[in-house]
Amino acid sequence: MAWVNQVLPPQYPRAAYFPNSFISGEVIFLIVKHLSGIEPNPPLPPSAFSRDSTGQPNVEGLFAMMDCVIDAGIDSAGVSLNEIRAGDANAVATLLNSVRTWARARGIA
Repeated sequence: MAWVNQVLPPQYPRAAYFPNSFISGEVIFLIVKHLSGIEPNPPLPPSAFSRDSTGQPNVEGLFAMMDCVIDAGIDSAGVSLNEIRAGDANAVATLLNSVRTWARARGIA
C-alpha cells in the first residue's frame, strides 16, 4: 500500500485498508491511468466507482479498471473482476504486483 499511495498524485484518494481500498477498482484505475496516460473514452464519471443498489462495488467501474489495465498492456495475471469485487486479498495483491512490475519495467514508478 505504501507504493500505491506514493504513486498516486495528491488529488486522488489514498488507499487506507487492504484489500477494501481496492474492491471498487477506482484506486487501481487511477494508478494505471496516471502512469500510462490512458484516458477512458468516453470519460468515466466518478459514480462508476460508487456502490450499486445492493451495496456491492459497481461493475461499470470494475470494467473500466480492467479495460485500462489491458489497454496499458499490463498482465492481469488471470485475476477476475469478481475476485477484485469480492475483496480477494490474493487477487488484489497479484494485480497490484503486475501493475508495479509493469511500471518499474518502464521506469515510471
